Amino acid sequence: MVAQGSQEDHPVLSRGALPTTRAAAANLAATEIAKWAALGGHKVLKDSVLTIDLKALETRAHKVQKLPDCEVCGEPMKEDPDSAGKARIFLENRPKRFTADGSHRVCRPEETLKTLEPLISPITGTIPDLVRDEAMDEV
Repeated sequence: MVAQGSQEDHPVLSRGALPTTRAAAANLAATEIAKWAALGGHKVLKDSVLTIDLKALETRAHKVQKLPDCEVCGEPMKEDPDSAGKARIFLENRPKRFTADGSHRVCRPEETLKTLEPLISPITGTIPDLVRDEAMDEV
């Protein structure tokens, strides 16, 4: 990558890539690895990526979802000749339980959010972010 407006070929560094911020990140990583080694595991690092926001001075765990068919982290399904090519999605009729916002849902929006929350992350998520629609507050 070349810096814009530059005649020289050199990498563009992040403005946050100062020696002190790199040292802070390395020390945080070393501390978390030491906790993992001392405790025989780490609840957060077992299935998450830990990030630090230096501007807000906050850390955040981004959960990594296991893929069911992954040979490393999932439980691959045994090949069954009878089930080859069959979908795992089962469609069925269910009663509408929430229609207050004009839609037809089988569960309340809060329940949907709770179900999808593990998938929301700008780093590891299938859903990068959710933004509240203020216009829907009046519905």
